Amino acid sequence: MRAVLSYVILVGLPLFGIFAVIEKGKALQPPVYVAGEWKAEMEEDPNSPSCVSRRVGPVFTLRMNQSGSHLSLFLKEGAAAVMEGKILRSKISAWTKDASMEFRAEVQKRAEGDRLAGSLTLKECPDRGPLTFSAVKNIKPKPIASRGR
Repeated sequence: MRAVLSYVILVGLPLFGIFAVIEKGKALQPPVYVAGEWKAEMEEDPNSPSCVSRRVGPVFTLRMNQSGSHLSLFLKEGAAAVMEGKILRSKISAWTKDASMEFRAEVQKRAEGDRLAGSLTLKECPDRGPLTFSAVKNIKPKPIASRGR
């Protein structure tokens, strides 16, 4: 009897735990993959008379580093900012540490390539409202592997 009880405790309970974790994990969905460089274009001129910003130009590059649902976002080439954020399903939210800029976007999966549609809100332009943009992912061609002889 003691051997059966020990067997149930030492083998049965861990097996039950493994199956419970597997069953719970079946419902998990990974966040959408957005890491890489994106070419973005403003849908309107950010340098319009109501808002002159040195931080965002009409065309800029986004570089995103991703670890799970956490995101580091770098605006460059036409914009200047470093942001931290999160991905929830297909929605991205990021902001600068000083809260001077907020980035919101939604990832749109398409056969011809992923696309972002979103907005940037600049603290220096409170009456302007969000600046809308769209972005496409830069796909770098993979190098052709040479065959050794």
